[in-house]
Amino acid sequence: MSIETKPESTENPTGNAARTRIEFRCTPAEKDTIVSLAGKAGADVSDYCRGRALRSDNQAKGKAQRLEYLDLLAQLGKIGSNVNQLARATNAGRTVPDAAILSALQEIERCGEALRASLRGDKIKASQ
Repeated sequence: MSIETKPESTENPTGNAARTRIEFRCTPAEKDTIVSLAGKAGADVSDYCRGRALRSDNQAKGKAQRLEYLDLLAQLGKIGSNVNQLARATNAGRTVPDAAILSALQEIERCGEALRASLRGDKIKASQ
């Protein structure tokens, strides 16, 4: 398989940025496989090949996002443990300070906002 780049640029159909062309050679069997995979993915061959070639960036972003989610999950587990301790104390007839309940609610809200920010693609602050 060999790859050739063409120096000419063409305007894309929307009239936005100029694009350059990349071509590569493959066997007829490889071409059939690529066309088949693109069809299964619901993409044309160019979009499919571009997506596969640039996948490493997407994988890095996905890994970072996964780590953010795991951190949030750990934080939610700790908060859940604290809420459980507050509920056990209340059920045992002990007085639970309003500040403790308010603090737990604020932590839940903070984790919820961090999760929403992550889903929007915003950077989230490191755990506190």
